[in-house]
Amino acid sequence: MTLPDGRVWSKLMASRDDVPAGSGGQAHEVDIGHCRLRAKTWGSGIPGFVLLHDGLGSVELWRELPGLLAEATGSAVLAYDRPGHGLSSPHPNGHWPISWMQDQGRLLPGLLDAFEIQSPILVGHSDGGSIALYHASKAPDWARGVVALAPHSFVEDRCVSAISKLRSDPRSVVAALGPYHADAAALFEAWSGAWTSPDFAEWDIRPDLSTVACPTLIVQGEDDEYATEAMVHQTVASIGSESVEGRILPGLGHMLTRQDPDLILETILGFTGPL
Repeated sequence: MTLPDGRVWSKLMASRDDVPAGSGGQAHEVDIGHCRLRAKTWGSGIPGFVLLHDGLGSVELWRELPGLLAEATGSAVLAYDRPGHGLSSPHPNGHWPISWMQDQGRLLPGLLDAFEIQSPILVGHSDGGSIALYHASKAPDWARGVVALAPHSFVEDRCVSAISKLRSDPRSVVAALGPYHADAAALFEAWSGAWTSPDFAEWDIRPDLSTVACPTLIVQGEDDEYATEAMVHQTVASIGSESVEGRILPGLGHMLTRQDPDLILETILGFTGPL
């Protein structure tokens, strides 16, 4: 599958030759309600960072970032598979409902409790960034800081169009996702079907974001295939505090952590160092 800018999805998904996907970390399983979530931790002690993957992501697709973040900060790092992703269950049957990001966000307090985590720094990519922002909006002490990489706070035509193109021939996308998910086809249908559903056009968390009180960084690539720069500006404006910052990174698209992992690590460290 070729993306709107001409790049091939399978190449973006592939590991760098010298970095095996999901290398390192200690594996865990946590039962929260009807869900069984698979997680990994890097470093020792109670995690100070929690990573929330993108809409088709998993723990493994963070590549080497969690280990490098733990090494650079001296703080333990937790990454987890949301339900239907990676090895977490239940697996979806059909596309997710309009409230699926909020629903998955409501599982996060239980996960944090299971690891005795209080007020972590949340690093979320794409849909994971949206969930991190939603979580931080629910209580002022639920997050010490948020780094949201290419998050969505509302639905743009550009995003729906790009995902619709993926749905037109999903075979290569599903094949590329296969090594990272127990049921890649079901995940792709759940995610892409939700985003392209007419009902989902009304999804909008901007009204929730005014209660985000912690330092927050909104990052987006200049060439993001799934959002215009209005997404950054309106998300920052919706938070509206003096501790929120928006950045546009030149030359990068939506898959920031795979296109320039060194720059993204540097960006995370630079913003969270004082927190």
